[in-house]
Amino acid sequence: MKKFSDLIYLSPKDPCQIVFSTIDRTRHTGFPVIDNGQLVGIVTHRDIQPHKEDNLLISDIMNTSVYTLNTDSNLEEALSIMIENEIHHIPVVDNNDPKILLGFITSTDIMRSYTKKMTLDYKSVSNKYLKENLKF
Repeated sequence: MKKFSDLIYLSPKDPCQIVFSTIDRTRHTGFPVIDNGQLVGIVTHRDIQPHKEDNLLISDIMNTSVYTLNTDSNLEEALSIMIENEIHHIPVVDNNDPKILLGFITSTDIMRSYTKKMTLDYKSVSNKYLKENLKF
């Protein structure tokens, strides 16, 4: 998860062209949209693609029906939401105020986490097997 202090977020008042330049610059494909310190939506490459030549604001195309997680959520919940809704980005919000953005989790974050866990589990099992079965 990216913490709020590390996030790139956009304003609903920004022109849509800023999404393209931000994608090109960062290689990220989705961004939370913040207005007056509150989460108001999300914009992704899928939202912007049909409007490449349009002179619109982010508020015109952003998704305001946003799936969110809170600090009590786990990776299984995040993955389930992503799979069921075919999305790749989920804002993490304050438990008491869903408009306060704390972080942002992506499908890549989940894959990295599972890969790390699998690698650690594999090493642990491999080391145990070696100790039990190989005598030097």
